[in-house]
Amino acid sequence: MIIVLPHNKSCLIKNITDEIDRRHVDSLATILIDKKGLLFTLIAGQPPLISGCKIKLSTSSTHLKDAQFSIHGNLAKQLPGYFPLGKDIVFHFKTPPSGPSIIELIHVDSDKNKTKSNQDNQSNQATIRTCDCQEASEKHLTHFEDIQQLPTKKIRKAAIERMLYEIKKIHHGDNLFEVFEFLEIDVEKQVIKVQIEGRASEIFLPKEINLPISIVMTQESFKQFDNLCKSIKDDEIGVVQQGELLILQTAEGVITSSLAGADEFHAKEPEETLSLMSIKLNFKAFTDEVNHCVNNYVTIKKADQAYLYLDNGRAAIAILTSPYKFVKSLPLKKVDDKKEGVVSSLFRFSPKDLLKIKIKNSDNDYATQLKVIQHLNGELQLGVFSSEHNELPYHSISIEKDDSQLSKVVTMLENLDKTQHLRKKGQGELDV
Repeated sequence: MIIVLPHNKSCLIKNITDEIDRRHVDSLATILIDKKGLLFTLIAGQPPLISGCKIKLSTSSTHLKDAQFSIHGNLAKQLPGYFPLGKDIVFHFKTPPSGPSIIELIHVDSDKNKTKSNQDNQSNQATIRTCDCQEASEKHLTHFEDIQQLPTKKIRKAAIERMLYEIKKIHHGDNLFEVFEFLEIDVEKQVIKVQIEGRASEIFLPKEINLPISIVMTQESFKQFDNLCKSIKDDEIGVVQQGELLILQTAEGVITSSLAGADEFHAKEPEETLSLMSIKLNFKAFTDEVNHCVNNYVTIKKADQAYLYLDNGRAAIAILTSPYKFVKSLPLKKVDDKKEGVVSSLFRFSPKDLLKIKIKNSDNDYATQLKVIQHLNGELQLGVFSSEHNELPYHSISIEKDDSQLSKVVTMLENLDKTQHLRKKGQGELDV
């Protein structure tokens, strides 16, 4: 039996094989061949997290017969990478006189970085991969059939695509799924509830998000929504939220993801916070100075302590780790502390925590907004926003107000200002 899968289905197959957890040494992928319908069904995952797809086989498939069998999950997980560039993938299913049936794949290295001379020399690139087959997993067959019987709420793919687009805009572009733990589109309250670092927040639902039902998702299911929209031609996606499972159905397949912990998320009340001060600056200039001190001064790195000075017209970084005293002013575009007069504040933070934050647009001048956020329990955080239009911080780090060092930093800044003033007038350096 020669099984030929169309190359344009590689993304759909990847959506399913991505669900295979290689940590399970006994993970399987189950394959069904329907001769009459010319259908190839692939089922993968550990129950109840079962996902599967149905693909119309290429007409170049030959000697087909009805069959069902399982292969090891590790081989199935690699299948999307075995499609030659722009070409179908071909399997040979063989049943020898003795021993188990086998599935055999001969593929050519499709690495785009290979030189043309190497690509032309297929004898050096062709690889044969053979895997023993075993009886089809009953768990796969049963769960996959049960999932397909579930009643779904049909949602237009265009509405889901708009939802994903607007969520990315709300937060931080394509990096959103790296940040939040849970996210709910609540159509009744017309809000988006998000849990980041264990804390829940709510923002108003953009008018562009128009869904018939509320949807809860994790980082993983967010990516699954995104990948599914990119790989299917269906106009609708069926959505089922059953207990701690989120199930997405299309004409070509089913994807199941875990919502473990969603009950606790639902029970969390969004926290009210107070923004004490907001500034807009070049985040890269901020992190460059911190990075310089940490990477070039062992004592500073070990102490893992730095200070952010803020008033309603200035921001500066200070290092007060003996024997060093450093201070560097940061150019600002905007400060908003809602107070009149000069009110100085000094906040201690961990350089290690700060340097974990990566923002795509941090190279742009004044592209990043920082807010000093106070929670109801008095805890302070420095929220880092990718722009002044974002309602949720991309990342937050813990900070502590430290007035004991404030006068020292103010004196250093005053001396710095005097020195710069004299230099501009050509009077040389000032001994301080």
